[in-house]
Amino acid sequence: CIRDSTDTARREGIKGSVAARIPLDSVLREQMTLDGSPYQLEAGTTTRSENTFEMLPPVKGLIAKAFAPQDGIYGIEIAPGANQVVMAVLDGTVMLNTWNPETGNVVVIQHGGNLVSVYKQVAKVMKTTGEHVRAGESIAVTGAMVDNKVPYITFELWYNGTPVDPENYIVF
Repeated sequence: CIRDSTDTARREGIKGSVAARIPLDSVLREQMTLDGSPYQLEAGTTTRSENTFEMLPPVKGLIAKAFAPQDGIYGIEIAPGANQVVMAVLDGTVMLNTWNPETGNVVVIQHGGNLVSVYKQVAKVMKTTGEHVRAGESIAVTGAMVDNKVPYITFELWYNGTPVDPENYIVF
C-alpha cells in the first residue's frame, strides 16, 4: 500500500487541506536542526504539539480570506480592529522578525512539535529574533485605519514544513 503525504498527515491527526512543501522549507529545516542554532528546540523540554495543545487566536477579527493553498494562500486573512494587539498562539521562540514590501512586517515563531506560526502585515513588531514568548503574549500591533479601510493581517500555521488551515485549530 502506497501512502502519500495527505495520508500521513491524517494519521498524525492533522485535519484540512495539506499543501506540498516549498523548496525554501529545506533551508529553514536545516537551520533548525543544526547543533548550536538559536532556533533549535531542545529535546524533552516541550510538549509535542500534535499530542496536546490549545491555541489562542492571534487577534480578534473577522476572517476576510480563507485558507486556499491551491491558490497560493497558505494562511488566513483576518480583519481586526485598528491598533489591536497581536498575540502568540502558543509558547515558542521568535525565529524571524523582518519587513519586506510585499508582506510588510512579519513575525515567525517556532513552537514545539515542528509547528510554526507566521504573522504578516502587522504594523509594529514588539519582539526580537531569538526571544522566547508565551501563549497570549503580545508580539505585535495591527495598523490604524487609513481612508476608512480596516487593516488586516495574514496568519499562517505550518506543521512539518507544510501549511495547514488555522481554522482547524483555532476558534476565531
